[in-house]
Amino acid sequence: NNIIMKNTAIMDIFKSNEDKNISFTDVVKFFGNTFNFEHKVEQCSRDKKVCELNDILVGSKIYRGIIAPIIVSEEDTSIGYIFLLEDITETKVMERSKDEFFAVASHELRTPLTAIRGNSSMILDMYKDKIKSKDVTEMLVDINDASKRLIGIVNDFLDVSRLEQGKIEIKNTEFGISSTINKVIKSVKEGADTKNVELSYKKTKEVKVFTDEEKVEQILFNLIGNAIKFTSVGNVSIETKVAGNFVKISV
Repeated sequence: NNIIMKNTAIMDIFKSNEDKNISFTDVVKFFGNTFNFEHKVEQCSRDKKVCELNDILVGSKIYRGIIAPIIVSEEDTSIGYIFLLEDITETKVMERSKDEFFAVASHELRTPLTAIRGNSSMILDMYKDKIKSKDVTEMLVDINDASKRLIGIVNDFLDVSRLEQGKIEIKNTEFGISSTINKVIKSVKEGADTKNVELSYKKTKEVKVFTDEEKVEQILFNLIGNAIKFTSVGNVSIETKVAGNFVKISV
């Protein structure tokens, strides 16, 4: 634990200079109770493996580090280690700002898009037979389809942002899996009919599952939607089977 070499960057982090040597004790004290540096060094040296240290919080700063043991190959022994430390506070702040921007932007975008989708859908349902022009009908269908795709993209942005911030909540409830699958099939059937792709569902008896229904629905919507998208000729089939304490869903 004698420090042989150090560069100016590490001296800046430890607020040191050429007149003051940094000791191993100084490094341990720098991390304090937030991170057991001494224990990590012993572990890396003993295991003879490079250890990554992620998101170490010291005061208001966030650091990332690497401890790399120096191995004498002939004897396979560790004679010391190299310790790299990087201040990533600014990077982390920028990442959080980006995540917050996506979260806010996604919410703000979803409101007008939902209005466009809802109104275009209502016009098609209520006035489709009264619209004489085929071109106008096609334009309304395009508006409705495009708004659905945009809402999907916005939702993806929102989910990524929530995941990165650790804000995804799993809300477990008991529900019938067949009912959820039928709900998804109903929502994607129009796209399948447009491509003349047959949708079929081979189900067992209704099975109750305990998980997050919204997340399951979203995953199934993506899987079945992609299956329809990439099927030019033929059919898309969904099947459920009970496998022990689980339900296996195949698309």
